[in-house]
Amino acid sequence: MAISKKKSKQVITKGCVIEMDSVVLGGIPHMYGAVRDELARQQVPLDEGTFARFLLGTYLENGLNRAMHAAGRRATTEMVQNVRSAYLAQLAAASVPENHPVVALAKSLTGIPVRVGLLTLLGHEEAMRVFEPLLDLPHVKLICETQAVVGSFPRDAWRRTSATMDMADRLCVAIVAAAASNKAALAASMPTIVVPDAMTDYQDFTGAQYVFEKLGDDGVLPAVKQVLRI
Repeated sequence: MAISKKKSKQVITKGCVIEMDSVVLGGIPHMYGAVRDELARQQVPLDEGTFARFLLGTYLENGLNRAMHAAGRRATTEMVQNVRSAYLAQLAAASVPENHPVVALAKSLTGIPVRVGLLTLLGHEEAMRVFEPLLDLPHVKLICETQAVVGSFPRDAWRRTSATMDMADRLCVAIVAAAASNKAALAASMPTIVVPDAMTDYQDFTGAQYVFEKLGDDGVLPAVKQVLRI
């Protein structure tokens, strides 16, 4: 669902979609915590290495099954739902302050103008509250993929996103935090910029146009403009 508080009749042909949950809200560490706590209730230990090996870039149920394999057990539907609920609750408890680098980036891009998409698993009400400082900007669309599986957004989600943005995939750059999201966005014909976190910075980001240590790096805005040929 796309929401924009301010609308403009100006024709915009280029866009930037930010994977908000992982790039801005620290979603990957939150996911680790949710999975670790659920497995602890099942008396199955989980460390960051095992999480990275089995659960980064895979469907949640498959990842849980792989993590529990050594204990000779399989994940239940209830476990998957518990992890999803705990993960979304942590995202919903966050907020984006006015001085967050994503706000400065969005202001610069919408002033060009480039349409900015905020991609999230959160529901509409929660996302409106969490991302409030961004939704006051023109040319910003909130894209709630609430039915997507927990983890990286698949290729189809990225294609729906560019369609919601009303522009061609190749004219819409994706900013992501993990290799799985990088591959999925590339598979949807979208150029990518990667801003990994401490749990993904070792991954292979082949195909990405740029990789930055943090979203606030001075080179991020010029990189988006270069990729979009602005």
